[in-house]
Amino acid sequence: MLPLLALTLAAAGIPVVLHGGDPMPVKYGITLAELFAALGIEWRGLPLETVQDRLDRHGLALTHQPDHFQAAERLVLIRDLIGKRPPVASLELLWSPHQGERLLVSGFVHPPTETRAWEALAGAGETDLLTVKGLEGSTDLPTTRAGITARVRQGAVERILLHPRDHGISAAEIPWSGLEDWRRDAQSALRGEGPLAEALLWNLGAYLWLADHHDDLPTALGQARALLQARSGVSKGLELAA
Repeated sequence: MLPLLALTLAAAGIPVVLHGGDPMPVKYGITLAELFAALGIEWRGLPLETVQDRLDRHGLALTHQPDHFQAAERLVLIRDLIGKRPPVASLELLWSPHQGERLLVSGFVHPPTETRAWEALAGAGETDLLTVKGLEGSTDLPTTRAGITARVRQGAVERILLHPRDHGISAAEIPWSGLEDWRRDAQSALRGEGPLAEALLWNLGAYLWLADHHDDLPTALGQARALLQARSGVSKGLELAA
């Protein structure tokens, strides 16, 4: 969901900076770069100046670890040898390649890791952040249960529970079935159609609200619905492929 959310947030005028790498041990799952490439947007092999230019022109950037963060890339072999999730894997959820004012968003699975993230980010001088108990520890808000989030501003924590059914969202979570199936469903979702459409609507509306662009969630969901119906996410996002 994250590539689709990033494209639609950028289409709504909210810049998004992401980071990722090649498939990581020990799970070797699908990567953000692969998902974007399936939509015709390639982020791998680009100089950092090109990534910056895309951010300036389109409001969207993804730094690719093998190209832009060699110090971290040298740790990949160690991760493979350890054979389990090392502490650096948690650190990857917290760092940002962006300099300047921002809302830093980090996913988590277990409550103790959320508290640890707050403390670590506070120590790094981050004063505005959002932690999300998303699907499989990601920042993707679920559609079948309450989404557990927390907004931290200047050390003050506000717990925010997001109930999709209260807003007419009840779509089932779609299991991963391969890159080609995802590409088809993703392109449909960017037009407000298909099995991922409701999840994208829910995530887009929630993040528009959580990013302080609307006073309430219903209004944010209304803008998200209008944005998807106008197909703005597709027309703006796929320009990045040029």
